[in-house]
Amino acid sequence: MIIKAFFISSLICLWGNLVLGHSTDPISLSFPNLIDLEDIFGLEKSWSFFNNIKVETGRMLIGKLGGSIWSTDVLPNPDDEWTIEFVFRSTGATTDLRFTDSNGLSLFLVEAPNTKDVSNFGGPLSFDGFQFLLNNKGKEGLKIYANDNSKKIENDLEETIGNCEFSFLNSGVPFNVRVSYSRKNNVFKVQIDNNLCFRTEKINIPSGKFHIGFAGYVSPASEEVFEVLKLNVWDHLTEDAIDDHGLMSDGELKVAVQTVVKQETNDEVSPAQIRESLMERSRKLKEDIEGQTQQQQISSSSFDFEKINELIVQNSLIQTQLQSVQLTLKDIQNTKEEPVTYPFDEFKSSISSQYVELLESISSLNQKVIGEVREQQFTIDELGKKVDLLMANHKELRYESSNAQKINTHDTSTSIIRWLLITITIVVLVLVIFVYRLRHDVKHSKLL
Repeated sequence: MIIKAFFISSLICLWGNLVLGHSTDPISLSFPNLIDLEDIFGLEKSWSFFNNIKVETGRMLIGKLGGSIWSTDVLPNPDDEWTIEFVFRSTGATTDLRFTDSNGLSLFLVEAPNTKDVSNFGGPLSFDGFQFLLNNKGKEGLKIYANDNSKKIENDLEETIGNCEFSFLNSGVPFNVRVSYSRKNNVFKVQIDNNLCFRTEKINIPSGKFHIGFAGYVSPASEEVFEVLKLNVWDHLTEDAIDDHGLMSDGELKVAVQTVVKQETNDEVSPAQIRESLMERSRKLKEDIEGQTQQQQISSSSFDFEKINELIVQNSLIQTQLQSVQLTLKDIQNTKEEPVTYPFDEFKSSISSQYVELLESISSLNQKVIGEVREQQFTIDELGKKVDLLMANHKELRYESSNAQKINTHDTSTSIIRWLLITITIVVLVLVIFVYRLRHDVKHSKLL
């Protein structure tokens, strides 16, 4: 039944996109699958990158002293409709809170990238467009800045056009950030993990060019690393951009997952010592995926039987009402008496009203079913993302294991050569002593 529900939901989404003339696939401005890239140079056809930025095991990493990457192509129809969605993660710990003035990651939408100025968390202080800053200065979470290149952004909360508070430091889990705009619907919106973070109807983007860029900076004394796992861009509003699964209230997500982090008893321990190993992260991620799968199977099975039973009951009621109406009409047609108009009209209107009520109840029930299916689809999408992350960690483990084997092989070969040279040296010394004694004996015998 789960497969059938997903099939129905997929048909609904596909039909809606076909009617609107939209493709569900992201456009070329999106990142390819980063797992397929060996290094950052796999992006050089469509992107320009600067300073300390690299791609490793399916992640784009921005580490100490920062770096930036900018699209060479521009966002199509920036004044009409578009959706930008990216997934990021921070590896920082609680001790990295002392670097709130320096550490940060930004998504830029600007008319012309300024790669020479990196004083704004790896990006420019002055720009024409938008900056979506993720840092912990003043308030942890996301800050949104708009500029027309007439001033320098000082990263104060008073300068933001909007912000939402959430904790990404020391969480260890990826966050999904989605920015969307529609002139037709008159809406500019930002979502965090499908929860509404910021929405306004007062932004009207004029025609022009928008380059997409990521910029970040990390203090040399900090162990924090920013990871960008995915970037997708659409030239229209996606279904998730239209629907909000939850709201952010008072700086907190109404639909959120609480992450329990192991705390060290010694506050003086360096951040590098309290980070979990790859094996530990993989084990915890596997347990999390298995638990979500079991919960999903239980909720899906109960959902199927309850909703289908309700639909069957409603359908049987409709069939019964229709049959009674048909029988009444046949009786009236068969009678030769004069028709009684008033009672029949009243009966007809009563049946019609009941029929309309039944249709409305079925329609509302269908909307609930579609909502449940969408939630199930979102859960499986999140599950797929975690599986991709698990595969990336597995590749990293395999790479480290192969390096360790090479080092062990090299050490073994060196040890064998060392012992072989020692043995040869001993044999040569023995031969030299033997020859010396032999010559001495021969000389002595000649003297006799």
